[in-house]
Amino acid sequence: NNFKTDVVIIFDEMSGLNSLSKKAIIHKAILTLPVDYSPGDAFEPGTELSVALFTNNTDSTLVSDGTTLALYDAGKNQFTADLRNYIQHIVQGEIENNGFIFSPLLFGTTLDRISFFGANSTNGAKPTLNIIYTEH
Repeated sequence: NNFKTDVVIIFDEMSGLNSLSKKAIIHKAILTLPVDYSPGDAFEPGTELSVALFTNNTDSTLVSDGTTLALYDAGKNQFTADLRNYIQHIVQGEIENNGFIFSPLLFGTTLDRISFFGANSTNGAKPTLNIIYTEH
């Protein structure tokens, strides 16, 4: 993909996403992305990231609901997004699980200035995806 200022997150088998029943009703799917930022650093993270989903794994076509945002919480040094709409479509098999893309909304803010702690981080909190659902 040719995205230079965006970050892509793919939920693998460890996330448990693929084990949910197609009949599951997703109430919340809260993604938390911890940020490596200290007050006084030269560049502060932006306050909002747009969220979209790759439609397949062979090109860069994206689908977006136009309303899902990842919001920055300076007190917790993290971005948080409720991916319920996307996760519901993935669970029901309507959209493939090919990765989410997060893009800055504010001009002059790039993800080059935002360092996320990853799943293998030893220096900070790890990203989490907490899904609240019921079986129908």
